[in-house]
Amino acid sequence: AVSALANKDDQHIPRVLAWAREFAIEFDLTTYNALLNVAMRHSKTAEAFSILKHMQDRAIEPNSITFTVVLSALFHSDFFTKLSPSEQTTQLFPAAARALLDHMSARGHEPTTHIYTILMQSYFDATPPDFAAAEALWARLQNANSGYGAALDTIFYDRMVEAYAKNHSHVGIAPMLQFLERMSHEGKRPGWKLLELVARALVEQDEWGRLLGLIDDIRES
Repeated sequence: AVSALANKDDQHIPRVLAWAREFAIEFDLTTYNALLNVAMRHSKTAEAFSILKHMQDRAIEPNSITFTVVLSALFHSDFFTKLSPSEQTTQLFPAAARALLDHMSARGHEPTTHIYTILMQSYFDATPPDFAAAEALWARLQNANSGYGAALDTIFYDRMVEAYAKNHSHVGIAPMLQFLERMSHEGKRPGWKLLELVARALVEQDEWGRLLGLIDDIRES
């Protein structure tokens, strides 16, 4: 009931929770994740952290859904932008991200590709972009899963190529092309918007030969 109401009529959730308490029904992880989602969607950060504290007090371990809900909301709200630059550095780049990953790993939770995408995007969205942190996270991803590498989807690679394409004047075209080639090897197809960004970066770098090669690859595929 809570999960259903969380998607459209969350104002009725308190009535359901009150009803559950009358019957001494304990909330489980699914219920807490739904409540977290509602709290974060309405920018009630303090309430969300209170829910997490209550979970901890009841020894209910969070899962990947829990972390995804919290991270998505924090990075898409003004929670971090309200902090001073030094506070942002202390609380987010990169200590908090490493702490989060270590926390999940210690409990046997493999972060989802969505979580990795959120973290990587946060590094690229920083001012200036934190390429060192992005490279450190990428190194961690390659060593994940007992050295076989983390399972990553097309969206993750799209964000990587996009970020390096937009910042080609600072990092060159090599990272952009390396990740684009990796996508091809893994059978992941980049979207047209991404290919346009890559093409523009190659033009701005006067890499006409590489641009023609890209066009040929697109025609063949």
